[in-house]
Amino acid sequence: MPVDEPIPPLPGSASMEQFPFASLIGLELEHVERGRCAMGLTVDSRRHHNPQKVVHGSILHALADTSMGMALYTTLPDGQWCATIEIKVSYLRPVVEGRLKAVAEVVNRGKTIAHLEAGKVDASHIGTPTMVAPASSLKKQVHALIDNLPDTATWDDVAYEVELRASIERGLADAKAGRLIAVEDLMKEFGVEE
Repeated sequence: MPVDEPIPPLPGSASMEQFPFASLIGLELEHVERGRCAMGLTVDSRRHHNPQKVVHGSILHALADTSMGMALYTTLPDGQWCATIEIKVSYLRPVVEGRLKAVAEVVNRGKTIAHLEAGKVDASHIGTPTMVAPASSLKKQVHALIDNLPDTATWDDVAYEVELRASIERGLADAKAGRLIAVEDLMKEFGVEE
């Protein structure tokens, strides 16, 4: 949805007025439809940084949690409410600045408990992390990784493949963000001769 277009009326009983905490920390509703919600936040170092000068983890947690809450609210009948009973967030790299975005989706909704996922929370600047990977996507990737190992594989083999994959993803993120160092410079820095 383009930024200049107004957000359509929220389905069910959902409204931003029900999320005063979101306004307090600067969360903004970007898109909403039944069972899905995208929220964003522009990092303000004066409000969002911790003493280490990176965004406090609770801000990222709140972005994911609030976007999931809004996604679920769109499926509830008027007068019904919801509360988070459990959430898992993995922080992979620090966030310093930029625009953060979380896209949440209802995965399964029962009578009393719903399962939601917030797709990765990321920012549009150099040095920004991925915070959360959708569990279903991650599970598929892990299954594929394990399925490709020989029957004689050990836990060390699994750990190696996971670290190799993580290193490749970090390298790709660095390359995309323009954080590259010439091989010659690295060799010189570490005193390695050709």
